Amino acid sequence: ATHSQKPTPPRDSFVITMKHTTLVSAPGKVLMCGGYLVLEKPNIGLVVSVSARFHAEVSTSAAAEVTEDAVLPSLCTDISFLSPQFGTETTCQFSCNQHPLRCQLLKIASEPNPFVDTAVATSLAVVCGFHKEWNAVQKMLHKQHLHIKVYADNAFYSQTSYLNRKGLGITSDSIRSVPNFNDQIRDSEGGIGKTGLGSSAGLVTSIVGGILQHFGVIQLPLRSVGSDYVGSRIAESLTLVHIVAQFAHSFAQGKVGSGFDVCAATYGSGMYTRFNPNVIKEALATFAPSNIDVQHLLKLLKIDVMEAPAQTLQDWTPPTECWDHVFTPFALPKPLALVLADINQGSSTPGMVSKVLKWKGSAPTDQIRLWTDLARLNPQLASLFQQLVRHQDGHGDGYVQSMAVLCKTEFNRWEDVDAIPDVVKCLTDIRSTFTAIRKCLKQIGEWCGADIEPDLQTELIEATLKVPGVLIAGVPGAGGFDAVFAVVLNDAVRADIEKLWLDYPSQVVPLVLEEDSYGILSNGTASDA
Repeated sequence: ATHSQKPTPPRDSFVITMKHTTLVSAPGKVLMCGGYLVLEKPNIGLVVSVSARFHAEVSTSAAAEVTEDAVLPSLCTDISFLSPQFGTETTCQFSCNQHPLRCQLLKIASEPNPFVDTAVATSLAVVCGFHKEWNAVQKMLHKQHLHIKVYADNAFYSQTSYLNRKGLGITSDSIRSVPNFNDQIRDSEGGIGKTGLGSSAGLVTSIVGGILQHFGVIQLPLRSVGSDYVGSRIAESLTLVHIVAQFAHSFAQGKVGSGFDVCAATYGSGMYTRFNPNVIKEALATFAPSNIDVQHLLKLLKIDVMEAPAQTLQDWTPPTECWDHVFTPFALPKPLALVLADINQGSSTPGMVSKVLKWKGSAPTDQIRLWTDLARLNPQLASLFQQLVRHQDGHGDGYVQSMAVLCKTEFNRWEDVDAIPDVVKCLTDIRSTFTAIRKCLKQIGEWCGADIEPDLQTELIEATLKVPGVLIAGVPGAGGFDAVFAVVLNDAVRADIEKLWLDYPSQVVPLVLEEDSYGILSNGTASDA
């Protein structure tokens, strides 16, 4: 894989301490452009991570008193998984044999959850495989009770049913008054409405990162560190989390998707080109959480460290030739802001994808040119945002003043105001390029029978674009009725957008979030007093 992180020099081995709770979080995402095309190399997806995050707490306690000092040929760990928001409590047992190194995850009187089960089983297999000394693994896991607790920020799930039950009405104030990690999100039929932020990717990535961090395999970044990874194992750690989470997520959903959602949960906002799906197909075909050949799994995932043991993660060479995805960090230029709303009608993404791919397989030349146009327009949009960053850096106060004027001006009058012409042209090009992307996708949707940008969404988007200070607006990802987003020139425009959406005839509920370019983070540790 190609990444922009700096190489990291070796340092001493990480000291494993178990008397703490490990806190990890992974962000949700919005795919601004690249829907459908990101499934195929070398097309890009421009994905923005958001402040709404999935949180995982991992802790260990003694399940029974360990009296023997002898090295045992096998180990056994009790596991409790708790998700208070969904009323889910799962118990299972993890066991591992030393010769050969095999492990298994067995559920105990619990409904299967493939995303949780696969993330836990794969992560613990990696823990057993990466620690070279069996007695160290035994001390960490044998007769221990592993506690995993996950909870999601409210923006991942529709809060409409909760607000209606409380008689609060749908207003900006009522939406912001909902207690975080709200556990009363089921509708009258017991369903839970998703907002399309990538909840399964956030769930899997946070569990993988939490377990690997807790047992000392990796070192995740703190928010305060930013991207300054020199002298740490963070770059290699993120690579390992990404590979394990991509595998676990693919196995759980029964197919290899583009992986942009897991990549965003790991690395944050960026331009993404997918990995070759063949890199994990054999591992997927032979994997079963109830019977894992650890060395075989690590070899198939190209993360094997046993034949030439690494003393620390820096000595491990990430498999960049096999895992050939490309990720380039990206953040919206300041003072641009992301605004997102839940439409709460939902769409079947897999069904829409199959329709688009079926159309592409037999589309006549005059139709397929729109796919070719999109392959050109998506990176062009990303390039224009990068150009705006250069204007921000180059024009200083003039850029700030220009944006302040433009954010109060309707788009068709931008060229009439006192603003730097290069900045106005760049913003205008961003808007026209994104409009062209929308038109291509809407037309493809009509040809293949997939409601990528339904007419009702088009009406809402066009109304949004008329608000002064709105740069672009559209449907994220694969489109449909899930959500709508806008990028505005200044966060001050957010209130105007939210008012428009809340007053709209159909129910459009603004989400409490903003762009946040960080990927998975360590939120530190809490001592188990």
